[in-house]
Amino acid sequence: MKNRLFLTAAFLGITLSLGAQNLYDAQRFSATNYYGSARTIGMGNAVTAVGGDLGSITFNPAGSSVAGYSQISLTVGASVSSNFSNGSVLTQGATIPDGFGDSNVTRHTRMQLPSFGAILNVDTHRSRGLLNYSFGFSGNASNNFLSEVFASGVNSRTTYLGYLATQADGIPSADLNSYNAYDNYPWLPVTAYKAGLIATYGGNTDKYAGATEFVDESGNIELAGDIDQRYGQLVFGNKYDFVFNWSGNVNNSVYFGFNLGLTSLDYKYDDYIREQALNSADFPLEFDDGVIRYFDNAKARYSYTATGAGMYAQFGLIARLPAGLRFGAMIQTPTVLAIREKWSQDMTVSYLKESSTSAESPSGKFSYRLRTPWKLSAGLAWTLGEKLLLSADYEMMDYRSMKYRSAYNYSDDFSGANGDIRQWMGFSHSMRLGAEFKPIPQVAVRAGYNLITDPEKNDEGRYIYNNRQNFSLGVGYSSNGSFFCDLAVRMLNRNKQFITPYGDYIENVPSPEIALTRNHLWDVMFTAGWRF
Repeated sequence: MKNRLFLTAAFLGITLSLGAQNLYDAQRFSATNYYGSARTIGMGNAVTAVGGDLGSITFNPAGSSVAGYSQISLTVGASVSSNFSNGSVLTQGATIPDGFGDSNVTRHTRMQLPSFGAILNVDTHRSRGLLNYSFGFSGNASNNFLSEVFASGVNSRTTYLGYLATQADGIPSADLNSYNAYDNYPWLPVTAYKAGLIATYGGNTDKYAGATEFVDESGNIELAGDIDQRYGQLVFGNKYDFVFNWSGNVNNSVYFGFNLGLTSLDYKYDDYIREQALNSADFPLEFDDGVIRYFDNAKARYSYTATGAGMYAQFGLIARLPAGLRFGAMIQTPTVLAIREKWSQDMTVSYLKESSTSAESPSGKFSYRLRTPWKLSAGLAWTLGEKLLLSADYEMMDYRSMKYRSAYNYSDDFSGANGDIRQWMGFSHSMRLGAEFKPIPQVAVRAGYNLITDPEKNDEGRYIYNNRQNFSLGVGYSSNGSFFCDLAVRMLNRNKQFITPYGDYIENVPSPEIALTRNHLWDVMFTAGWRF
């Protein structure tokens, strides 16, 4: 199996009043791309055994009492999505482009608020036992969905409107045009027919052709001429973790802590596919009124949002070991996200010297619950005096434990999606490495690296080698007083993706595929804070 992203409305079948949840949705909403303070990000977030920084308490709740002082900080930043796309390889030596064959680079920038919060440290004035404890609150982004894709090219073999026509075949046209069509049939063919992107032909009432297609005297249907195809996709939103923290320090040797975490999910997806005739004279269409019109262009747009909230708990400890070593560990319970989805689609078709016709679906809504995986992590840190800090973390998430559940005890059936999760999902392993060097006491230079394995399995039950990597660099300044600031830059090398805007509908003629061969997310973050 390839990591493939299908046009949601076309392949997941937004029908009637239900969404179409699958294992990729569960993985998307469960996966993490941790943020934090600029210091923790500069060190690759390898801070499970480090602590002492506000950005570290979502990785290990014991870390808030390590420093022994109170602090407040705010992190601001910008994220830049950079995608390189090109079309699929031409099939069987064909010399005709099969669509979306151009090479395109797309970038999109958004401002972010990766981290903020405060820690209040309380000294017990004891010489043994519980020396101090801390209360803290932190908001940290745990994923950033930002991505923009654009693809284009010429197609002489297949057309999206032809695919839409095959989805309507067998449905009486009177039913597609009825007032309650959206209650009884898939939304794609209903919207396409109401907008005029497809129509019946040859006296048929349940056989359809697209406005880009030609029907000969024998009833054979084919693309009437070359078309320019364009596809665009914009995804944005975040997953945030808000944690309420308590931790304690025992004899400056063992630190323990607890987080009550609240997760907020905000995911927005919008895509479109546009087809335009290179020469409208190749696309004459005779309507029932006997007038011949010439196809110019058509556009279909799909919008989807998912919002959710959930709660979880974290337990952690840090232990000081001899020779400047520290060991840290954390366990996080699953989060049960209550998710609410909304979606809609609209389509428009235009002819030369004619006004366009369009149709818009109602807004679909659906609610459900998703249980995310357990999370376990462990870390080891080593300090050499006041100059050097090296750290390494390991984290494991069991994606097999993801599970869809009904919202409000409705009798929704998720057995298919949950069965796919058990069959195709496994463990994801993460390795985080970090280093901090202080050439002088006030200045720190940092570097980090992450490797995150893909939890998806192939048909043979083996893990797919489609891993993600992070690289980060950072610098920090700490005054002799209470002020400190940090700057970090990080590059996330995302998984390769293959986007199929519409499915195969002609025998032995594949529909076009868009390959995202370079898919990066850049983050630049700045933290300012005060200790007291």
